[in-house]
Amino acid sequence: MKHSFYELPRSRQWRLSIIFAIVGGLLILSSIFLCMYLLQPWLLLLLIPFYFVYAQLLDIPFGHLRGTLKHYSPMLIVQPISGTYYLHTTALFDQLFALPHKDPKLTNQQQILI
Repeated sequence: MKHSFYELPRSRQWRLSIIFAIVGGLLILSSIFLCMYLLQPWLLLLLIPFYFVYAQLLDIPFGHLRGTLKHYSPMLIVQPISGTYYLHTTALFDQLFALPHKDPKLTNQQQILI
């Protein structure tokens, strides 16, 4: 299984990550201002789940680019902290870039182990 984001040149990875962060920040700020303008701050409670999903989409690429996260396969992330390795399974970011390349003949478990 390949991960199309990590096959890009490093400079393009940084550029896409920064553009995605700017666009997402603008969307979040505009939604906050819109809720306040409409005098409906309770609408922000409905948007909180989207903010968490968006934070996950930013954390993985920036963690990889800064070197705080290491990918051992497209669906396995390791975060080394003080000699201890914390295993993380896939995130939404990885699923968006890796699952379109999934081989339909293999089971999910076989595909992840490749």
